[in-house]
Amino acid sequence: MGLICRSCREPVTPADVICPGCRANLTGPDAVLDPDAVVAEPVDEPVGDPPAEPGLTCANCAAELLPSDSSVCPGCLTPIVGAVVLKVGGWQHVLAPGASLVLGRDPQRSPAAPALEDFDTVSRVHAQVSVDRGRRATVVDLDSTNGTFVDDVRVGVGVVVPLQPGARLRLGSHACVAVESP
Repeated sequence: MGLICRSCREPVTPADVICPGCRANLTGPDAVLDPDAVVAEPVDEPVGDPPAEPGLTCANCAAELLPSDSSVCPGCLTPIVGAVVLKVGGWQHVLAPGASLVLGRDPQRSPAAPALEDFDTVSRVHAQVSVDRGRRATVVDLDSTNGTFVDDVRVGVGVVVPLQPGARLRLGSHACVAVESP
């Protein structure tokens, strides 16, 4: 059967970073399901999204938080603690804890491609920003041609670098990505 998107249950390929059906980010560790995978022992878990891990609940109302593009709790609409907002021009994307996002000019791999398409020093697949379940944001250069920079310090290829709200993230020579908290 192959891989399916956890959000909409449509088929996806291992090369897909964004679901062609619902546009969900497929780079997270639990973003896709493999229905053909062999399970060594039966597991008594409900079908659907996995239960929230410790620390993935709203600080205000304790509602379960899953990685999404929302910057607010679905239960009480307060800002999600630990979320990171990335902005390039008029484009923005919210990364909740447990989510990641590829930045680059390839529209098949990066939702930021429309905002980055005019920056010729940005690689098609340039860098990846992630927010782990401990609410720590990081950036990794994905072997870009012209480099990824945090506060004007070049990030080594494959090196995980902490990314604080307010940090100056630059792709190539002049594509600036604002890093904010909601």
